[in-house]
Amino acid sequence: MRHLQLLTLASILLMSLAAAGCNDTDCPMGSANELKIRFLSVADTTQFAIDTLTVTASGTDSVLINLENDVTYITLPLNGTSLETTYTFHFTTISRDTVIIYEYLPDGSMTTRDTVITVPHEYADEVVVNYTAQQQFTSMDCGLVYSFDLETGRHSTNFIKSMVVVNTRISEENEDNIYMFF
Repeated sequence: MRHLQLLTLASILLMSLAAAGCNDTDCPMGSANELKIRFLSVADTTQFAIDTLTVTASGTDSVLINLENDVTYITLPLNGTSLETTYTFHFTTISRDTVIIYEYLPDGSMTTRDTVITVPHEYADEVVVNYTAQQQFTSMDCGLVYSFDLETGRHSTNFIKSMVVVNTRISEENEDNIYMFF
């Protein structure tokens, strides 16, 4: 009986030590390097929705955003080993138009009906952001994280009208870094 009590006590002690060894530290999950971009209308600076958006990391086959619909806001990772990251934005917009179709019936009379026609338009723009990157050691459990400060941005103008950096500090806060106008 005494051996059973000692074995139970030893098991409880080992489980307690094992649980203490599993550290559930709140480590940054890389969100500190997420570039936050909001889409706005160039006409009145209201929210602008992209019908379908795909974003790739230029020069790679990495798809960062894949066929997202009705997009008004995105976050993208930055490369901590470079001072520049280049993305390719693939936009699909849908234009809709209502047309009236006239039909002659067998009795010679005519009828009309409205039909909505949708036409997809595809565009691609390259977006380049320049920044400084700093490594920071957080802890043994979490390792290194990067912090970034935006410096400049440039883009092609196939669909994007303009782009402005509104917050240079990229942080874990939900603050926009870039406004992109369409």
